[in-house]
Amino acid sequence: KLLVESDFNPPKRKLKNAHKGNFGHCCIIAGEKEGASILSALSAFAFGSGLVSIIGDVKNPPYHIMNSRTLPDNCTSIAFGMGLGDRINKYNFDFLGEIPSVLDADMFYSPDLPDIINKGNIVLTPHLKEFASLLTNSLFGDFNMDYIAKNRIQLIEEFSYKHKNVVLLLKGANTIIAQDGNIYINNFGNNNLSKGGSGDVLSGMIASLLSQKYSLLDAAITASLAHSFASRQIKTSYGLEPFDLVEEIKKF
Repeated sequence: KLLVESDFNPPKRKLKNAHKGNFGHCCIIAGEKEGASILSALSAFAFGSGLVSIIGDVKNPPYHIMNSRTLPDNCTSIAFGMGLGDRINKYNFDFLGEIPSVLDADMFYSPDLPDIINKGNIVLTPHLKEFASLLTNSLFGDFNMDYIAKNRIQLIEEFSYKHKNVVLLLKGANTIIAQDGNIYINNFGNNNLSKGGSGDVLSGMIASLLSQKYSLLDAAITASLAHSFASRQIKTSYGLEPFDLVEEIKKF
């Protein structure tokens, strides 16, 4: 299915007598490059989560973002992998599967991927190179980049049939989202998104919607569309910064 603007379903707060706990607690796992976790946390907060925490050591978290060394008991979603780097071996993954999660970036190089994916309840957000690693490390198959680029829809469809309890979002000029063999294509993207940090913002947005009780698929579709629509508000092809996206997603 080719996504259209009416597929966009941003969070709407209908409760009048509400408090921050009604809108979820999104937890971002910090990595070696702590800026990635801060970008994800800011986008999660901007896209509606009532509470956002960065888990791990961060020197100067934004004043409205909490910081903890352990997952809080009221955590309702997790984003993991952004800027993870050398810390990949410092975490266990017992929490994955129980809490809806987004996996990105360095997590696709983890040898623990087969066990993690089998737990389900996860949105995977690789770009093409990370997708190649995901296919290899999840024991799906070993393919070169040219083959993947030419056959990505077929590979995504087959991967999603095999792993029915995850949603796969392959970033690119046309973002492809899949679950259980069903394919959704977002062609609203913009080449100004080709900047470091854009993917960190997207991971935080998806995790934010998961914390607000969106399904895996609905969170991936709506966050992807919002990410694209926000990028179109930047009128140059070169000037976008991740903070621009964070500011624009507040306006939907």
